[in-house]
Amino acid sequence: VQDAQDFSDLIEATVASREFSDTTGIAAAIEFGVDSIQNNAFDGIREVIDISGDGEENSLGNGNPGNVPLLQAARDAAFSSG
Repeated sequence: VQDAQDFSDLIEATVASREFSDTTGIAAAIEFGVDSIQNNAFDGIREVIDISGDGEENSLGNGNPGNVPLLQAARDAAFSSG
């Protein structure tokens, strides 16, 4: 039981120190995924960005929370890049 509590405390300390905790930046995740696919040393036959989140877009990192048009633009840009 103590091992489980110690592990839980370690996770909590890690999450509490995350710079972006309590936000869901889906547009930023899409842009990061596109950059990661386009700028790596692998040549795959499929290019897939699979994003999981815990809520709606609420942080774009630019002080404009919940900007659905920018989220849609990020998705459209990713889709049209292949």
